[in-house]
Amino acid sequence: MKILFDYDNTLAVTERIGHVEAHGIVSDALSLRGHEFTMDREKFVDRFTGRAFPEILHEIGEEFGCPFGENEVAELNREEFRRSLEALSQGVESTRGAVEALQSLTSSGEHFGIVSNSNFQRIKACLASTGQDRFFPHNENIFSAYDSLAVPKLKPAPDIYLHAFHSMQGDANEFLAVEDSLSGIRAACSAGAKWVVGFVGALSSENARVRARELLAGGAFIVLDDLSLIPLVLSRLRAGDESQLQGIFGVEVWSAKDLR
Repeated sequence: MKILFDYDNTLAVTERIGHVEAHGIVSDALSLRGHEFTMDREKFVDRFTGRAFPEILHEIGEEFGCPFGENEVAELNREEFRRSLEALSQGVESTRGAVEALQSLTSSGEHFGIVSNSNFQRIKACLASTGQDRFFPHNENIFSAYDSLAVPKLKPAPDIYLHAFHSMQGDANEFLAVEDSLSGIRAACSAGAKWVVGFVGALSSENARVRARELLAGGAFIVLDDLSLIPLVLSRLRAGDESQLQGIFGVEVWSAKDLR
């Protein structure tokens, strides 16, 4: 079995940092158009997790009745990237259990990689900041929906997963995907990944339960809040114990039954 991790808010706590910068850019852009942006940062992060900044701009522009033109979107997107990269380079933390999971997978010779909507420059900066780059020597098995595809196509489109399957020389039914967002879950499911695991370890307890429901409804078969459990999940699946996975970890796993 091969494992593919999303990056932002899955292996590292990055989305809040990036979205804080995005929130400021959106607020400034709307102010220049005579609009006050009253959505606070927390709601902004919760609403737009897993979404690309150009998509966010188009959606907010439509809501305020002042659509952003493509040239303006491109300019604001470059500014968001610049600010986010600067902030992320100053310090990023690994998510709960991420280092333990990557170390265990490396030690046991598992094949794993990253499948992200972020571009290579951002991913590499975060890997260096967290020290996770040691698990990806020579930047092997890092796949970016921006940079790896002939034509960028972001999740929830399955293209980046299909590209990763081919690059890692495996069939879809050999892969386990780990995603923190609904768009990521949908991408992995659409690509045909045999097992799709949700992750909520970068969120507060209250937000985690809400997100867990969304991920389960979107196609995740379990949701974890600690990535160090991934090796145990793998061993259970290989032993044919998938029917017993939901709920066996107590507070670390939510299943549909737990969330009723």
